[in-house]
Amino acid sequence: MKILRAGGRAAVVCWGLACLAALAGVARAQAPAPLPAEVDAALVRARLPREALSVLVVDAQGGRQAPRLAHRAQAAMNPASVMKLVTTFAALDLLGPAYTWSTPVYIDGTVQGGGLKGNVHIQGQGDPKLVMERLWLLLRRLQGQGIQAIVGDIVLDRTAFDVPEHDAARFDGEPLRPYNAAPDALLLNYNAVAMTFVPDAAAGLARI
Repeated sequence: MKILRAGGRAAVVCWGLACLAALAGVARAQAPAPLPAEVDAALVRARLPREALSVLVVDAQGGRQAPRLAHRAQAAMNPASVMKLVTTFAALDLLGPAYTWSTPVYIDGTVQGGGLKGNVHIQGQGDPKLVMERLWLLLRRLQGQGIQAIVGDIVLDRTAFDVPEHDAARFDGEPLRPYNAAPDALLLNYNAVAMTFVPDAAAGLARI
């Protein structure tokens, strides 16, 4: 997976996340512009008060210029999915825009007649997009090495991350929600599994 950064000029719109202003090092406006009429109309349609909204718009390449728009920018709000902007900023700053994650696979043993007499080591390095489809392609490449059966173990190495104990219910009491999954060096399918139950009345059971 590659992190891509778009070029050109852009404005950063922060709904409920005033801390991005500190990251950008911008100064507060002396007389910020009011909310646009279109935004006010949308709030009315959604039956939301203006106090439920925080907005900060700054020029992404404007240095310390005053914000173009600021509405309750200092109010503490639930950042929700806007939090991705912070992690993306950190990733671009620490890893760079061309960084690529990899998941090395090591073979410990010999291949005889299509069977590996030994172990396969999968070393997780934090790829956040290691989903089932990519794991399938990884195993296909393993088969391309002449390995049709593993007479040994599959060793999962998750030591790249030193993650403390994680209480998935601490945030909102919903430990089974996908967004509450803990970080992991070998994060398969985001550490989330979705199951659909379909009732089969004739058989008197539910099919998954």
